Amino acid sequence: MSNPEIVGAKKSDTFKVNREHWADHSIYYGASVHVTKVFDKEKLSGRIIGLSEYKYLILEIPLVIGHRARYAPGSTVIVKFVKEGTVYGFYSEILQIHYDPAPVMYLKYPSEVEPFEFRAHKRFAGRIPARMFNDEAHYHCLINDISSGGCSLTVYQASLKGKEHVSLDDKASLVFSLSGLGEIELSCTVKSMSQEASATNYGLEFHATGEAYKQMGRYLEMLSY
Repeated sequence: MSNPEIVGAKKSDTFKVNREHWADHSIYYGASVHVTKVFDKEKLSGRIIGLSEYKYLILEIPLVIGHRARYAPGSTVIVKFVKEGTVYGFYSEILQIHYDPAPVMYLKYPSEVEPFEFRAHKRFAGRIPARMFNDEAHYHCLINDISSGGCSLTVYQASLKGKEHVSLDDKASLVFSLSGLGEIELSCTVKSMSQEASATNYGLEFHATGEAYKQMGRYLEMLSY
């Protein structure tokens, strides 16, 4: 079996993005926010204490001496906050920071805010040849995306044999190869199915047990860096 090509994290694995072009529909006074630098894992927690619509936002945020160089005016940051159960985020530029009498950060008002549907596991897109089987059927298939929680895959009609089938809620085994790990076999449960003209799409949930599962988790974690 050939090694797959992981082409990178899908935006929808951590977040499913839907565009909203009117920022003022979601930004509000008093919102608790998380602020991060691009490609930085550290989060600063703060609160929106003022805004001038389409001009700037004012955040009350704990900035210590070590943050002063990294969060300097002109730096690009990512801001995320929650409103009515939805996570929103946007890119912005630091306009100014005041430390006296308390740390306050001025941000450029964003031109666009993105609402996100949060996923518990980051998903990675790929075209990974695989085999799914149980006592009822044995399919050759193609994994479309994968995370530590599960994957989506497609079984094409040509792989089906007679009345063999893997059904919703069935338990099955999934065998595939990852570069550097060789072939691994995972236990899973079918959580969703959808039929197309020439194929069947499956959503699988992995059973979080065994050494193979741990190896796959470490591999996907490495891809996150």
